[in-house]
Amino acid sequence: MDPVTKSALPSSSPGPWNPGLCFDDLHLPNDLWIEVAVELDPLDVLALSKACRALHSLLTEKSIWIRILRSTMKRLGPFIPSYSLPSMSVRELQRAATGPRRWERVLQAQGVPHAWLPEAKPLDPFLLKKRDMRFSNDYVHLVPGGRFMFTMEIQHGRFDPLSGDTSEYGATIVLWDMGCPGDASFTEPARVADYNVVSEAFHPVQRLTIALDVFIAGESMLRIAVVSTRPCAQRTRIVVLQISLHSTDRAFVKLASIDIPRSFRQFYAAVLRIRGDYVLLSDSGNIYLCNYVARRVVSWRFGTMEGTFHPAHQTVVLVDRHVVVLGSTAVRSWDISLLEFLPLGNASSTELSDLPPQVFLAPPWFLLSPPHTFSLAKIPHTASPNTLLFDFFYSTWHEGIQGKAMIRFELSLDSSQAGEYRPSLMPLSTGYFPSPEYFLPGGQLSESTGVCFKISKPCPSYAYSPADPSFPPNPSSQVLAKAGDRYAVTLVPLIEGVPKAACAFSGRVICRSEVDQRAQLERESVLCVDYLA
Repeated sequence: MDPVTKSALPSSSPGPWNPGLCFDDLHLPNDLWIEVAVELDPLDVLALSKACRALHSLLTEKSIWIRILRSTMKRLGPFIPSYSLPSMSVRELQRAATGPRRWERVLQAQGVPHAWLPEAKPLDPFLLKKRDMRFSNDYVHLVPGGRFMFTMEIQHGRFDPLSGDTSEYGATIVLWDMGCPGDASFTEPARVADYNVVSEAFHPVQRLTIALDVFIAGESMLRIAVVSTRPCAQRTRIVVLQISLHSTDRAFVKLASIDIPRSFRQFYAAVLRIRGDYVLLSDSGNIYLCNYVARRVVSWRFGTMEGTFHPAHQTVVLVDRHVVVLGSTAVRSWDISLLEFLPLGNASSTELSDLPPQVFLAPPWFLLSPPHTFSLAKIPHTASPNTLLFDFFYSTWHEGIQGKAMIRFELSLDSSQAGEYRPSLMPLSTGYFPSPEYFLPGGQLSESTGVCFKISKPCPSYAYSPADPSFPPNPSSQVLAKAGDRYAVTLVPLIEGVPKAACAFSGRVICRSEVDQRAQLERESVLCVDYLA
């Protein structure tokens, strides 16, 4: 284990005390110390608990660390560390609360420019466990927090020409318990719950296409949206599921089932989002937004403006109160409260309406070299709920060699005092990769978790961090391009293998142990790697 990780480990041991520090004579009430601890960084709380015996006795109570972890979850973004916070030990609470900062410290201490990679040693895992699991290649989602993981097993329909028998299309969504990150006592992944999605009987030409998205609805509640084509019936079905992790009967509960009476033409380019009571499906410049609780829907065509639609080149995002389209030449947003929803099942509800009133923003990246791709950043970040964090990737050239650069943006959609809102874009960090052969894991999910891999044999994987060049207000494309050309992302070599999912809140990475690009594997070995103790 690297010394940075080891030195940052939360400890429940009482000493050593600093004899020059003693807070007993301050006569501050315990309630005040608790309020201070809840507002502090969790690592600072651990340091404060070693100041004297009185503070150690107070700041190692389980109830206080539950409050600290809840404050961290609210401040840095939703994540789920376990089934329920009261079921966690003090050690587990401390590990989960300090995980985001400890992982950040590891990246800062161990990251090197790509020119130094030949001499850099891979980061030593704290735990490395090999699992034999069955799932389809592109459907792996690690819930932020690192303990729970979704996979999908797709069963494509088959036809036996001798007997004439056919089998159904279908898929099984599985929620796995991979154990708390850093817990060496957890031996095998546990199958928490599964849900079968039966689509249609076998079709000799079309194959089953399916996608999912996950929304954290509370500290122990998950909502899942699943969309699948029904090629024989020429329709698309959206199913919304919910599971309560703290309940004794952990099972998926169906909240809604929505049929769209048409099959999407380019389902590979479909974008599925779930947020709160809304689920969004977009394909080829069409948006279908449904309040599945109130069973009301609105749909419209916004056009691509970019030519051929692809979810990475132009993606649709569902924020708390807005629908946002990120594109190479425009950022557009719609206030959900101003949209005219129709009852689900109404004859007009399936027809595309006129383009609703939108707010248009010309982005500063439109002059940067294409191709442009967008990826939602699933990393710890302090921001309001109506804020979107995403990574923008574009092409660069260094001494005649093509490369790839990224800029991390924050899009704010907060309302003004007059009740109107105007989107604002702020670049936060930037950096370039040594070649365009560096890719993010995630398949259809298109999410940035701070982990990438290079297509080669053997296949190296890295944790990456962009640089912070202190951008001026409202920087131009030229300023962004110069910053992207000047600063290199720092890379931390990880274990060899193709990463399938990662969690920036806990330092856990799920990767394939074999570099095999076959689309379907009956059973494959995966590595569950924990880099934090």
